[in-house]
Amino acid sequence: MDTDTKSDMKTMKIWEPGLRIWHWANALSILLLLETSFLFDWHKELGLSKETSGLFKKTHWVVGLVFAGFFLYRFFLLFRGKTFSRVKDLRITEKGQSVLGVLRHEISIHKNPPKDQNGQPMEPPEPGHNRLGRFLYIPLLFILLPLQIVTGVLWGSLNWGYWPVPALHNMDHATRKSIDDLLSNIHSTGMYIIVAIVILHIGGVIMSELTFGTNLLSSMIHGKKNLPPQAMMEYEKILEEGNASD
Repeated sequence: MDTDTKSDMKTMKIWEPGLRIWHWANALSILLLLETSFLFDWHKELGLSKETSGLFKKTHWVVGLVFAGFFLYRFFLLFRGKTFSRVKDLRITEKGQSVLGVLRHEISIHKNPPKDQNGQPMEPPEPGHNRLGRFLYIPLLFILLPLQIVTGVLWGSLNWGYWPVPALHNMDHATRKSIDDLLSNIHSTGMYIIVAIVILHIGGVIMSELTFGTNLLSSMIHGKKNLPPQAMMEYEKILEEGNASD
């Protein structure tokens, strides 16, 4: 049985201001994108005019551009941000480990976490991004969000002749309709997947707070996490590796 207890925890600064701003700005952007999408998709059922629907469409596209800007900033942090904002903190496996093996192990220790000497469940010793959460974070950051941005920007070109491919707007009606259906289907599917990931993310945060008594939610506000001794060892190791690579 492990002897670490919650009284041994140290409070350390983990999340830099830029990452925290991105996190909440990104969350707000997604909410606005979902709301505007709902309003123009269901404008008839809501009794809204076609003109109002068009306004929500353009608002959706503008918010999407802001969303794309936030995404580019997050990409910048992956390579130029502080230690726990960088791509290294998103690694799923270590040398010699398989992805499925890590996934099974992470699910197991979250379902049946080790106990401290007082019989209290202990969270995994990960100072930065939770390793199980990375299985959601990586496809979101590297596949889904870029796909949403590309299809959304092209949708603006198709509907209004905006940059980067204004020629799409000048195509014949049948071709534009086919492209619009394709872009809309991809974009809508991506949106539903993102909503599912957000729900899983929120559920994971709640589960972690209830199971381990962590401060995951508040840490994304003030940037500090409470780390047990094992996590402190990992924290110091990661900082040493980061300093060596800079």
